Amino acid sequence: MKILLVAVFLGPLAVVSTLLSKSLDQDFVEYSADLVKKINSMNTTWKAGPNFAGETAESVLKRLGTPRLSLEKVPKLPVIERERADGDIPEEFDARVQWPNCTSIGRIYAQGNCQASWAFSAVGAMTDRYCITHGGQQFNFSVEDSVACSLSPFFSNNCFGGSTTIAWLYWLDTGLVSGGGYNSSSGCRPYAYPPCDHYEKGSHGSCSDPLPDEPFCNKTCRRGYPKSYENDKKKGLRIYRVGHHEADIQNEIMNHGPVSGDMDLYADFLLYRSGVYQDKGSAFIAAHSVKVLGWGVENGQKYWLCANSWNSEWGDKGFFKILRGTNECNLEFNLHAGQPY
Repeated sequence: MKILLVAVFLGPLAVVSTLLSKSLDQDFVEYSADLVKKINSMNTTWKAGPNFAGETAESVLKRLGTPRLSLEKVPKLPVIERERADGDIPEEFDARVQWPNCTSIGRIYAQGNCQASWAFSAVGAMTDRYCITHGGQQFNFSVEDSVACSLSPFFSNNCFGGSTTIAWLYWLDTGLVSGGGYNSSSGCRPYAYPPCDHYEKGSHGSCSDPLPDEPFCNKTCRRGYPKSYENDKKKGLRIYRVGHHEADIQNEIMNHGPVSGDMDLYADFLLYRSGVYQDKGSAFIAAHSVKVLGWGVENGQKYWLCANSWNSEWGDKGFFKILRGTNECNLEFNLHAGQPY
């Protein structure tokens, strides 16, 4: 039985938590060091390493971004199933290789000290799919616009969490402007929050600072951008949930591009370094959102290839592999996608 890390979200982020009977004031490294040894001593499919050096469990919690409350309360989108004969599906597939002109597919984002994984996963998939649909033409949808303007009914500040469904709905109904990374001059609304460390010897600086100010839905582009906010927007044509079967997901990605996914996040995932991740009975923390861009087989173990938003120093250069075909961490039951104009 998994030991729960209970996270109750009341208002913006009043967190009541217990991590294996340890206080949230406990240094996360002290807890994770034992877990790293445990994972690496097992005959399992992945390797762990010490991440989030010098942090408390509470500061780690503040960087996830897809609370279960939002997953349970938001509207359910229609399900699109795309199954076909298994013989038509290759053993391995990587969207970065399939669409090499769409460089956004291989981009690893940095959400910084903002609970915005829900926006990064959805907006990342939107950006990839726009490029695929338009034959390599890139339009980088703005994560900042999504975080600030696609307001969740459950959170007054979307740096305190949100839902991939809300992000997709806002894109469909209202549209998003273009954007880019922190401190960049890319697009109408670049991201407002700097990257920070998710790795034991990171180069960005600590994530333990207070959460940023509430994102403001400022419907103007940065100074010097040649278009107006309204003229820069692009909308989606339709959005949907991806079918739960392995072949549904494979055919969706293979034919239309990466998808966004919500997964249950356990404490050992934070320590991922390489291999095919599967939870080994660690504490449940919260939900988290990622982008799924392919699949393959490693040492006889089937996996999904995913991009995280904890910068390229975490995990396998920002990517990770997760067990495929068993709904590991509920990922296969919580995938969303859309079709751009």
